[in-house]
Amino acid sequence: MKPHYYKPYLYAAYGSNLHEKQMLARCPRAERVSTTVLPDYRLVFRGVADIEPCEGSEVPIGLWQITGHCEAALDRYEGYPNLYGKVTMPIPNTN
Repeated sequence: MKPHYYKPYLYAAYGSNLHEKQMLARCPRAERVSTTVLPDYRLVFRGVADIEPCEGSEVPIGLWQITGHCEAALDRYEGYPNLYGKVTMPIPNTN
């Protein structure tokens, strides 16, 4: 079990995880925190929504407070690690 399994941390959502009702269906314990944009990235579609570096572009993201339990539920829903990877990054200024 991950050390942060029950300790909340921030998760940056894009694509369909911006839709509050869908996100809460996937992860009922998630709490919406804020919205912002991720600079120098763009949204792409390769069978699933993904983001990739792209200077001058930006992707709207939603910030959610989640736990490891929430992350595990999202991983199952989204097919991790087969369909996408994870990156830890600094969070830009929020609204």
